[in-house]
Amino acid sequence: GYVVYGYSNRNLYVFESNQTENATYVFRGEWENASRLTNHDIIKGNLCYKSNVHSKTWKENVKEIFECK
Repeated sequence: GYVVYGYSNRNLYVFESNQTENATYVFRGEWENASRLTNHDIIKGNLCYKSNVHSKTWKENVKEIFECK
C-alpha cells in the first residue's frame, strides 16, 4: 500500500502511504529490495535511512530530511 517517490539526484527514495497512523519511510540507494518487505521487517531491521510517522509535525520532519545532505 505504499507509493515510491524517487529522487535519484539525492539518492533518496520515499515510501508513502495514504493510510492514517502509518509512516513515511526514506531509503538511500537500493529501494527495490525494501519494497518487498513488510512495515514490521523495515522497523525491526532498522533498514530505512529515516522514518516519519504521520503526525502534526510530519511536514516539518519531511522538510528536514530533504535539507540533510
